[in-house]
Amino acid sequence: MFAREPFLNNNLTALKAGGQTEAAAWLEGHGRPSERIVTTLAQDSLPILIANGVSQDSRRDPGAQAASLIKKTLPWPGLKASNYQETNRVDINSEAVFLFGLSGPALLTEALKGAHPVVAFESDPEVALALLAVLDLSSELKSNRLTIWGPWRLLSAPLSLTPHLLVHPAAKRRAPAAFLGFRQFIIGFEPIHCPPSQIPKVLIVPPLSGGSLATTFFTLRAAQTLGLQTKSIDWPEELSVASDRAVKDPSSVSVGAIFKEASQITLREIEQFRPHLLLALAQAPVLPETLILIKDRFPHCLTAFWFVEDFRRFSYVFDLAPAYDLFFHIQGPLFAPIVKRLGLKRAWYLPLAADPDFFKPSIAPPTPYRAQISFMGAGYPNRRRVLTDFWQKRWSKINNLAKGFKIFGSGWEGLKSPLIDFLFENGRRILLSEIALIYAGSEVNLNIHSSDSDGFDTSGAFVNPRTFELAASGAFQTVDSRPLIEGLFNEDELSLAVEPEQMAQAAENHLLDPRPGRAQALKARTRVLKEHTYAHRLAFVLRAAGYDGPLTNAPAPPWLS
Repeated sequence: MFAREPFLNNNLTALKAGGQTEAAAWLEGHGRPSERIVTTLAQDSLPILIANGVSQDSRRDPGAQAASLIKKTLPWPGLKASNYQETNRVDINSEAVFLFGLSGPALLTEALKGAHPVVAFESDPEVALALLAVLDLSSELKSNRLTIWGPWRLLSAPLSLTPHLLVHPAAKRRAPAAFLGFRQFIIGFEPIHCPPSQIPKVLIVPPLSGGSLATTFFTLRAAQTLGLQTKSIDWPEELSVASDRAVKDPSSVSVGAIFKEASQITLREIEQFRPHLLLALAQAPVLPETLILIKDRFPHCLTAFWFVEDFRRFSYVFDLAPAYDLFFHIQGPLFAPIVKRLGLKRAWYLPLAADPDFFKPSIAPPTPYRAQISFMGAGYPNRRRVLTDFWQKRWSKINNLAKGFKIFGSGWEGLKSPLIDFLFENGRRILLSEIALIYAGSEVNLNIHSSDSDGFDTSGAFVNPRTFELAASGAFQTVDSRPLIEGLFNEDELSLAVEPEQMAQAAENHLLDPRPGRAQALKARTRVLKEHTYAHRLAFVLRAAGYDGPLTNAPAPPWLS
């Protein structure tokens, strides 16, 4: 094996001396190359990197292959960009070679033999550290003949040069999402190719299963409300069933086969529908490799991703987000460090919403869905604990409440508390059409955000869809307080509870005198109609994509700007 780190310290010192302090801080913040990046020597004695067990170059003659690749690809005509302002010392009046990926020592060495400076982008700091450990680049780094960029650089102004783009093939395979993000930065963002006089075409890509299916359903309805030309991919039932099996037992199903078939279906749908915008919802089965094919075959189709999940539970977003032209999330400032870490140039906070034609006041919902106090949702640990405490310490003492307290939803298996007596139909899964009836039929709707802790989730990571849906239903709700609610609703529109005891007391107060709560609920519905429908959200997505036609003329709420 090749000796580790003979040049690393000198190269890091040269980075700083050359003014590349941000790159040096990025690399030093990750310590030294980890054991997942191994270095060895090829037959021509050049070092090659092995990342995660995969050789990043041929072991036979990487030097000759690098020279051949440069001859074939440089210069690469036709790449345009705009508004370039370089803060480092690369001469912006000259051309530069922009190299994607630092996992090929031979390719970098060959590129530096040319007449132009080299700007190298690498998304993985450990790969960059491994390369700096095996090549003496101190002279090139100090003089800025070599500039190193990480994801943070993509947040700055895009390029205005016509650059020579050189892509290390293994780096593209290793980090396809990062490649797409870097290519967009090089080329510059091109808005949606749809004149204001034309109605945009939007292809919605849903997940195969899971909670985001409901968001897909409402987004599709919103698109129809706006008058868009819209289509949603209808996955074959066998693919959805296979996805469910993969979640329960990953060893029983080939996840790769599922994504391969889903990718083929997505490409066929784009070929037939020719959308201006592809909008994928959280957990949609679209891999970065598929997005590269989409960009290659359909360059005028913008891609957008609405991540309606918690990134602390679904870390796949880190590998996927940079692959999209546009990225939307529901976690406000909490997600800001992730935006910088991934270099997401076009990312926005876009909270969930409600469909006011689906969730609306109902005068007489069927008797099974009526309750004095109800909770609708899955049985997360904090909900089990809080609701058990409510019943044992307070509500068991209220006459006749046992007949009017109901818990709707699944995921309550193994429940060992008095709550088991209040599960609606033994805790079966609630249909989407039933949820609106539950909201409208409950005098008090408890809204407790999910958490694996014992009480309220104090992180305030996002506002759940239930908050908007209850408001649209004109229903009284008491909800655990969260920082993001402040910008979405006024204090007189929701009954906020900082502690569980406040929620229990609010429920009891409403049963004694419902008039203040009903006035509050009416204000909340008015706010939803004004700012928080899925049509509002989709209109914002179109504006972010650069469409400025009549469908998006309504001003965006201040919190979305």
